[in-house]
Amino acid sequence: MHRKLRRLVAQQGGRVNEIAFCPHTPDDDCVCRKPRTGLLRRLSRRVERPLSEAVLIGDSARDLQAGADAGCELWLVATGNGVHTAQELGHKPTAWWPRVNHATDLADAAKQLLGGY
Repeated sequence: MHRKLRRLVAQQGGRVNEIAFCPHTPDDDCVCRKPRTGLLRRLSRRVERPLSEAVLIGDSARDLQAGADAGCELWLVATGNGVHTAQELGHKPTAWWPRVNHATDLADAAKQLLGGY
C-alpha cells in the first residue's frame, strides 16, 4: 500500500516524505493510536517541524480530534467516513469543528492547500 501511494503521488509530481501508522489495537491503550497525539508528535520530531505547521487530512472524528489536540490545520475529506463524520459533528459540534476545512477528496484538499495549483 505504501509503495502504491508513493508511486501514485510521484506520478502527479509529488513526494511522500514520511509514512507512519499505529500497529496497536484499541485494547493496547497506546499513545500513538488516534485520537491520541503520540504518532503525530513522533512524526513532528522526525521531520523536525512543529505540529503548528502541520496539516492533518482525515475522514473521521478521531483523525480530526488528534489533529486538533496537536495544533494542526484540520481538513475533512468526504471520502471514506467523511460524509458520516461531517453529519455527526454537524449535529454535535466540538470546540474545534469550526476550524475544519472541507474537501471532496485528498486531491481536492491538496489543490485547495496549494491555492488551486
